[in-house]
Amino acid sequence: MDGAHHTEADGLEVTWRPTHDNAGSIEIMAVHNTSGDAVDVTFEPGTDLVAARERRPKWDRLWDKVRHEFWAELSPASPRY
Repeated sequence: MDGAHHTEADGLEVTWRPTHDNAGSIEIMAVHNTSGDAVDVTFEPGTDLVAARERRPKWDRLWDKVRHEFWAELSPASPRY
């Protein structure tokens, strides 16, 4: 899992990427409002999901979806036999 990922929820699109440390954390890069309101937010390099959640707690559904997509890609479902 490398490179930037994009996740949408509630009219917001977040750009994020996994970090390459052993903690398996998520770096949040920016959030863009796809519904037209001016809510674009750029996060400082190295801002992790926990810090982004603390900075913008009302975007809880967006952060939950990022976490879900991260773990779904990191540990894909086991094949059925």
